[in-house]
Amino acid sequence: MTTNLSSALTQFLLVTEPFIVPALFEEYVNKSNIDVVDEWTLSLAMGTDLATKMETHYKTFIVRPSISNLLTF
Repeated sequence: MTTNLSSALTQFLLVTEPFIVPALFEEYVNKSNIDVVDEWTLSLAMGTDLATKMETHYKTFIVRPSISNLLTF
């Protein structure tokens, strides 16, 4: 059970949506002709910044201790 919960929780936490990380999206909203509403359109709007911005986000948003703490509930 823990493995399945851990896997599901990890997948959920890796989804980038405006209501989860608004600051990541705000930089790109209304800055181009792309309507930034989800991870796909965010990635299109980020263009060449995509790899750097998303790598930084994933390294700092949820870290291993955070997941461990959530699994104790």
